[in-house]
Amino acid sequence: MQKMYAPWKRNGKGSLYNLDDPIPESAWVLEGQGFCFGKIDGAAAMIRSGRLYRRRCITSSSHVPRDFLPASRQDAELLERRRLAVVGPVAHDKIFGWLPVDLEFENDPHWRAAARVLGGPDGTYELLAPTLNGNPHHVEEPVLVNHKGTLVHGAVVLLVDEDGNPRRHRTAQSIKNDLARCPQYEGFVFRHEDGERLVKVHRHGFGLPWPLAIEPCCS
Repeated sequence: MQKMYAPWKRNGKGSLYNLDDPIPESAWVLEGQGFCFGKIDGAAAMIRSGRLYRRRCITSSSHVPRDFLPASRQDAELLERRRLAVVGPVAHDKIFGWLPVDLEFENDPHWRAAARVLGGPDGTYELLAPTLNGNPHHVEEPVLVNHKGTLVHGAVVLLVDEDGNPRRHRTAQSIKNDLARCPQYEGFVFRHEDGERLVKVHRHGFGLPWPLAIEPCCS
């Protein structure tokens, strides 16, 4: 999985963004490229061929499970370098991927429940459950939310400014305004058209509160 940057660096050790210190790798977001999706506060999941997977991070000291599936081309390359014992810093990077949820060995109740009610097309999801992350979305039972269903804004030509006119760039203020209009989301994830690059923005980076006392939105 590609490293997920923010558009700006943080203010020292705090959580607020330093809007005067942009991250070059994320410049495409402020240029208006990519698609904006709502970030849901749950646990990453994947459905493939009718089977449920949970996200797993493999570190340099971790054993690689037999059923581990790399999350991206970059992760597959890192995994192969590790298998071949390639010397170099990249061989020790974290590798992101997926592990199947096995009811026989799964201890977490929300994953066990999700596996029992599994449904939906192949793709990536966010698992929400009353027992997960303090249940900020107020769900009453485990539910899998398809990431493609959280589209907030499309590509550049679909963006508009406060007056309803098309705009070809994003600003810190426009992103903050959009977050304020979408209280059901913890933040935004911007996905580039190339299918690889991702940028993540959190509400607390702008000093906006989370979680909020809102009605259920993802059931």
